[in-house]
Parts: sequence; C-alpha cells; structure tokens
Amino acid sequence: MVEVVTSKFKARGLLTEYRGFGRVVLCCALSAGIVGARAFAQNAPTGYSLTVTVTNSVTGEPVARALVELHSFNVQNSSGEPGPGAASSLTDNNGLFRLDGLVAADWQILIRRPDFENWHADNVAMGPDAPAPDLRVALRPLTVITGRVTDSDGDPVEGVQVQALRAQEMNSAGQQELIAAVKTDDRGRYRLAGLSGGPFYVRVTNRIEPQRQAASSELHRDQAESFLPLYYPGTEDAASASAIPESPDQEFEADFVLHMQRAFTVRGTAAGYAQDRPTKIELLHGEDDVADGRASFNAATGRFEIRDVVAGAYLLRFTQALGTRRAMAEAPLEVTSADVNGLVARFMAGVDIECHIQAGSANGLVDDDAGEPLADAPPLMARIELEPEYSPAGSTRLSAVPVSDGEMRIPDVLAGKYRVIVHPFYGYAASVESGGTDLLQNPELTVLPGAAAPPIEITIAYDGGSVSGKVLAGNQPATANVMLVPKAGSAEAPEPVVATDGQFSFHQVPPGSYVAYAWTGQPGAELSGPPAFERAGIEGVPLEVERNAQENIELTVSGGQAQ
Repeated sequence: MVEVVTSKFKARGLLTEYRGFGRVVLCCALSAGIVGARAFAQNAPTGYSLTVTVTNSVTGEPVARALVELHSFNVQNSSGEPGPGAASSLTDNNGLFRLDGLVAADWQILIRRPDFENWHADNVAMGPDAPAPDLRVALRPLTVITGRVTDSDGDPVEGVQVQALRAQEMNSAGQQELIAAVKTDDRGRYRLAGLSGGPFYVRVTNRIEPQRQAASSELHRDQAESFLPLYYPGTEDAASASAIPESPDQEFEADFVLHMQRAFTVRGTAAGYAQDRPTKIELLHGEDDVADGRASFNAATGRFEIRDVVAGAYLLRFTQALGTRRAMAEAPLEVTSADVNGLVARFMAGVDIECHIQAGSANGLVDDDAGEPLADAPPLMARIELEPEYSPAGSTRLSAVPVSDGEMRIPDVLAGKYRVIVHPFYGYAASVESGGTDLLQNPELTVLPGAAAPPIEITIAYDGGSVSGKVLAGNQPATANVMLVPKAGSAEAPEPVVATDGQFSFHQVPPGSYVAYAWTGQPGAELSGPPAFERAGIEGVPLEVERNAQENIELTVSGGQAQ
C-alpha cells in the first residue's frame, strides 16, 4: 500500500516521519493544516507513473524490501498552490516498485536498504514533456565484519567494544578514523554492518563507560584483570594490524583471543587547571587511549584515578578548554607490578605560531631588480593548517588566522607533533620551512611543552603549471572526482576537484611528477593516496608538470572506478 499526502505549505519547516520502514508516511507543515489528505494523485486530472527495479550490483539478484522514497516541494494541490508532497513504499520480491497517478513535478528519489549503500536522484521530472521514468537501480552491498571474542581459555568475553577503523592515509601519522563500534554479546559475538570505504582495521578495546567528573574522592573497586587494545589479527601494535578489504555481499570473519593480565590503578593530582572546565584524561599506549571509560577526575581537589591498567609504558595526557584557549598536561608513566600513586601532572597553555609569507621572483609579479612586489601582486595569503598526530580532546586541524598581508598566526597550539598543510590562495608554496626544517620534504612540526615555537616561513611562487582534461565513461563525459598525487614529498597535493560534464582543471600546480586519478562517488579519506587507489582497482595516469606549462590528460571511469 502506498500513502501519499500533500499539505498547504505556509510554515517555516517540514516534518517528515517514517515508521515501520516506510509503511506509514506522515508529512506535516508546521503551523499549517494538511489538505488533500490521502493520495493527492487520485484527484489529479492526469497521472504519471514511476517504475523502479532494484538489484544487487554484485550478484544481479533483485533486492526485496528496499525502501523507495519520493519527495517534491512543487506539487500543486487542488487549489493550484505549490506545496510539498511525498510517497514511499517497499520493493516486492522481484525488486520492483511501481507508483501510478503521480502529479507533474520534479521529484527527488531515495532508495535505501540495510547493508546496502543509499542511492538517490534529484529532479526526476514527471509531466507532459517528460517520458515516464523506468529506473533500473543497482544497489551496492556494504561490508559486514563478524567474529567472536574469547579469552585464552576459550571462554566468551562479554561487553567489550569492537571497533571498525579506517586508515587516514594522507595523514603522515597514519591516524585512524572510527567509523563503527559495537559490544560483544553473552556469547562473545559481534557484528559490524553497513561498512563502506575500506579497507578496514578492527580493534577490540576494554569496556567503555563515560568518564567520571567525580564530585568527591570516592574509591572504585578495581577490575582484577584487563587487557591492552588488540588489533586484528591479534597484535597490540597498530602498525602491524592487517587491513580487511571491502567484501560486498559477504561477511568477513575476524576472531580475537584476549590475553587477560593483572590490572592496576594509577592515582595522582593535576595542577594548574581550571575547576569550572571539563577535563579530558587520556592514557596513551602508542596511539591507543586505554583510559577511555576507566578514568575519574575530582575537579575540586585535582585528584584523578585510572583503573584497570595493565603493565606497560604510557603517556598520561590531560586537556582542557579555557574559554577560547586550551591547556594540556603530559607525564610519562611506567606501570610494572603495583599500583602507581602520587603522580603529578601540571597544565601548560598552548603557544601561538607565527607564519611569514613572502613572494618568490616568478611570472613578473615581483621586480627582480628591486626585489619588491609590484603593485598588482596578489595578496600574500594562504590556508595554513596543522593536523595533529594524535587529536587531543577530539580536536581537529588548527587553522592560521590573518594578521596582515604576508603575516598569519596559528593560535593556541598545544605541545605535540603536527603535519603542516599549506595551500596559498594565489600561486603555490615553493618552500615551507621552520627552524631549519624543510616542511615540504618532511611536513612534521614538533611543538615542545612550554617552549616558544619558531615561525613558519613560506615562499609563494606564481609560475605553476596547469593541468586540464576530461573524464569519460565509455565515450560519454562523466562527472567524477579528480586528484593529483605527487610522486615525491616535494609538494603539497593540490586539493581534489570535481569534473563537471567531464571537464576539469587545476591551476598553479607546483612543478613536479604526479599521478592523476579519477573515480565516481563521494570523495573521502578512503581514496586519499596511491595504495588506496590501487586496492580499489583505480589506475592512475602519470604526468610531468612544468613551470608556466599547460598539460592535457584524459581519464576514464567505469563502474565507479578509473580505468
């Protein structure tokens, strides 16, 4: 059964609710009554039909019970006024959906089903000048990872968290993105479903609970045993973990055996913090935070406690927001065969890093004899960012703010290691240095606690090359994402562009060797470097970019991948 309703749209917003996986559709215009209840199409002088056939893109089999939703905001009601309209239903056992009696309008169509990638189309026209749509949609199945977690005796471990991670390959630190997490049941089993954009890494961590902001010095009963985070196929070292490839339409089995160890408690005091600000506590073993869900902090006294810690070397880290500023405290920690007491961590505020930008003598924009910028030289501005090796307290990239022409500042940088990213608004970064370090060859910047950081010196050149071309699917122009990846670390990769109607172009590309890639679908971190493109079966096109030169290339895509 299909229910379609419209409303006289006089309100500020539209609320649409779906219950029972699309069997009931309610469209309500806020502050307005619903008119034309039941099916608006039944009262229309003429009606149009939509047929959708949904199949599995891997097996070709029909996909039953896929939810097909239609939305439009230019449906005319019985009074001739435009308003919103909606319809939905499920495909039958043959993957077929058919709706008759639709009014003339531009419709948005969304098709979704659990364990498949969503599909949508915008502005599907229905009317006297448009042919009746007969859509054949192949839904891409998503990856499912299942498994069982046991201890060394073979007994199931209940309630531990299993996480699916995606590697951020363009981050020099190899940072990972958490994309899904579930808990094991009483049989020790878990199921991570609906995964896309692989390959994936799977990690088992201890039982996760919210961090306690304790109001008193209450003591907690320690757990007798615990374990360090474990990566598939059974390593504590993230660098030694095995990637699990995307496996559409089949389940990947990843089992874990945990080696339980005696657990201890770490206690101490923080100093120099603000009592009225939330405090984040992390106990880092490599890149893993083992304090998650096992730490408590008393803001009145500064006392903290971390439970269920096994023997090993750690870095204790506190972070706190102080208005628009931040502060951090760090202390190394070694846990051996007993509880650790009396640890002291002192907070220190972040430092500001100055960025100086100058123009190189290129393309006539700078007077070679006088060495001074010409009157028509572009502003000396750039997008300058620091990407943390490990993001404290959920922080993301830090951005520079303009001070004056050629002067920028990155405020409030906490101690740690960062990847430096520079994208000039005009031209390209010919050199990026700090404290004698070439940040184009080695983009890692280390900020020491309590110490002033040397400025970042940037030289912008304006003699970059241009890369233009087209993307084809068969013999037809294709809309696709295009990326240029440097073969060496001597240049920052230009930001990806979208080829619209098959055409794309890059300007002010730093001279050097590149590989061009094209792919369809959403841009994402999963396709951010040559290894990821190779795993996805996307071949690149090598090219050389020279100063003030124009390069033209042709890329092809097929089935979402480049040829």
